[in-house]
Amino acid sequence: MTELITHVPSQEELRHQYADQTVNGDIIPRAEIIAIRARALGGEVFEFANSDYTVEDSDKLNQKQTEQISSSFKSRLEASARPEDVNTFNLMKALPITSGISINKRPFYLSDVVASGGRSHCVGYVETDDGQIAPRLFYKSNSDGDWRVSPQFYVDIDEKGKEHLTYSKGETMEYGYVRETRLHDDLRAALSTKEALTFEWEGERIDWLLRQFTKEKLGSTFTYDDEVKEAKVATTKADFLYAYKPGQGFNAHDGINARDVFRNAELDEAIKPNFSVRPVHTLHSTHPQLGSVKTELYEDNQGTSLWHLSSDAQGRVWVSGATKKDRKPSSYGTDEEVVSLGIYDNKPIEYGSQVDGLVEGVDYKKIGNGSYVDITPLLDNLPVIKDYRQSRQALRAA
Repeated sequence: MTELITHVPSQEELRHQYADQTVNGDIIPRAEIIAIRARALGGEVFEFANSDYTVEDSDKLNQKQTEQISSSFKSRLEASARPEDVNTFNLMKALPITSGISINKRPFYLSDVVASGGRSHCVGYVETDDGQIAPRLFYKSNSDGDWRVSPQFYVDIDEKGKEHLTYSKGETMEYGYVRETRLHDDLRAALSTKEALTFEWEGERIDWLLRQFTKEKLGSTFTYDDEVKEAKVATTKADFLYAYKPGQGFNAHDGINARDVFRNAELDEAIKPNFSVRPVHTLHSTHPQLGSVKTELYEDNQGTSLWHLSSDAQGRVWVSGATKKDRKPSSYGTDEEVVSLGIYDNKPIEYGSQVDGLVEGVDYKKIGNGSYVDITPLLDNLPVIKDYRQSRQALRAA
């Protein structure tokens, strides 16, 4: 396939162009922006290669460690003639490693964040269990509002010869469209911090980047299907819980409308989140559509999983997943075993084309031109969200 550009963009070129940022007419040095962002998140910060990193629970990889790994990776890739290694080497030339994080003894080496057209991307470099150096494509979702991984990128051609570029959102889980590719909390936190220093790329450069993640380009470094598995929650009340597959609309289920299906999505007591105690952890992030978001993590009643309850300044509330307490990350930055919560996994913002069966003004509200809609009015019917609102006296203003 012919690529749109022949010049692999050098990060040094971009560093020269975007070394500082202009805020309200004043030029703010990059290092000062790093410090401001770190203090705002209440974390620690270290610098190298003009990058920043803030994290609470995982191990920070220092400058020497990361530089050594970067040099080792480049040497190994350069010595290889395998097409997938040539592809990874070219990616590393365009987007070199600038920081690192180790989660449960699995290191992730991260490039700077680059963006075009409102979509942010970052390349992670990992060593797989079989010793390959593999690239991973992380991106910021505009509907979910957080960082995800795209296991591969599709380039399809329709009957008129027009290309369609599509992110893979996971293919291994029956009900996992929303939850499957969401990243580990600490990796999301690291990426959110780096996002404050995003480099703007031209559209054709982003196009080049995405095309390096087709399955053909990735070759044997594509290991997603062997790594990530779905774990449905064990409940005696699954009829309503798994009534809808994410992304396929909300038409009546066995003659019952979506609102009533959500109201009846009860859970066994053991797996419900325990709102009688304080959250074990609180995370902060920024949603592209909703602004500042707070996510509180609550143990379930049997103490084996953590529920993530998110809310914004307008009082919207949604469940942003559940994770096992003993989880381990895959080489894609996701949990190796992903907990599937069925309809509880719905995002607060949905595509306007995927709300068949819902009533505007009752179940959802349009956002802007209607490409995205706010479905948190529908989510308010979920028993867990009702319990959360009652325990926290969380009232909505929008």
